Amino acid sequence: MSIEFTISDSNDRPTDTRVRKVQVTSSLLADYRYQALQKSNQDLIHTILENRDVFMEEIRSRVDILQKRTESSLLDAVARINERIPSNQEIEVTVQRSILDSLYFPTITQRYEEVAEAHRSTFEWIFTANQQPGANWSDFPEWLQSGNGLYWLSGKAASGKSTLMRYILDSGKAYKSLREWASGHDLDIFTFFFWNSGTIEQRSLLGIFRSILHQNLSKYPEQINLILPREYDLVYRRQAFRQDVPDIRWTTAILQSAFEKLIELATPRRLCLFIDGLDEYEGDHTAIARLLTKIGEHEHVKICISSRPLLQFEKVFTLCPTLRLQVSPNSLAYFLFRVVPRSALLRFPKPPGTFCSGK
Repeated sequence: MSIEFTISDSNDRPTDTRVRKVQVTSSLLADYRYQALQKSNQDLIHTILENRDVFMEEIRSRVDILQKRTESSLLDAVARINERIPSNQEIEVTVQRSILDSLYFPTITQRYEEVAEAHRSTFEWIFTANQQPGANWSDFPEWLQSGNGLYWLSGKAASGKSTLMRYILDSGKAYKSLREWASGHDLDIFTFFFWNSGTIEQRSLLGIFRSILHQNLSKYPEQINLILPREYDLVYRRQAFRQDVPDIRWTTAILQSAFEKLIELATPRRLCLFIDGLDEYEGDHTAIARLLTKIGEHEHVKICISSRPLLQFEKVFTLCPTLRLQVSPNSLAYFLFRVVPRSALLRFPKPPGTFCSGK
């Protein structure tokens, strides 16, 4: 539709007249389109108002569908996250198992298992020996029940030290006597048998520390993060994100620190260590003897050691209660308690590096 108005003036020139015609025409067209658009909007508004219930229901339906889809997607995402990230309890169990597996070594009980079992009557005397007249300390049963520090089972090669040590452990009588010493506290007995013909773990500090730590932490896994905090945190972080567990490189320094922490945390429990074949340790005999005597100074710890009578041990264990095995001409082992009169002990100062005490 086109509407044209001709407005002329006697003074107008032809070009000006044409410009005015175009301007008026454009203005009228714009006004018409505005009115048409306004009418369309009015119709739409009327349609919406007339059918608003239908529109609202459709909107609600579409919102519900969208919400359900969103919730489903979120639940699927959370489920996938949960699959990848285990619970704290699952992580804890996995970390504990990983560290225990790392401490374990295949020959951890091999030497003990290979020591010949003694006939019941062969070493029965160890639990029935009476206190010797004039002795400065009690016999072995008395030491188990009320003594402290270290007890040294000494004897030459083939005198039956390892067999005696296994008999003490297997008979059950030692545990019964140690229960009296524990006086109602929990009691733990841990063992280690050195063997210089075995693996590196069987003749080193790495082995004895790993063995005793494994025995203790298997029984008390909740102590792993206290005794081995650095290793625990390392494995925990890896497990939390389902990553491979790193190989833990155990060093003597790390293990000794953990072992000493174990001793501290053992209280108020009572802890007795049985260590066989100390002379078969492949290292500084004086250093390990002093380490063990220092550990034995704790009131809640006692240690029974067997070894050959090496000079280094004689110097460090000089004041320890001692049972010395000898070999008779007919190859039957017999025992002799070391007896040192109290007056003799009082005449000599305590040698450096000796920590043993006895009752």
